[in-house]
Amino acid sequence: MEQAGSAIVFGASGGVGRALASRLVAEGGHAQVYAGSRTASADLPQDAIPFTFDLSDEPSIAAAAASCDPAPDLVIVATGVLHDAARGISPEKSLRALD
Repeated sequence: MEQAGSAIVFGASGGVGRALASRLVAEGGHAQVYAGSRTASADLPQDAIPFTFDLSDEPSIAAAAASCDPAPDLVIVATGVLHDAARGISPEKSLRALD
């Protein structure tokens, strides 16, 4: 398989992001796979290149993307909050649950 540029996954310490980064590494279709999280995490896919970023700081995100070599041709954003009891956030179960 011919390798494309690099792939970068923001939110790779969560379940979905980690699974996507792991799959990209396993497929071997990218020269590099970068796996980002808010804090340094030992729970990132093996053979992925870890990085940290602040989702609320645009320069932090831009710096992470700019550090990829080769330049990313695939960017995955797997960030977000599904549950936060303190703020009353939970996944929607139906259209009636949306406001």
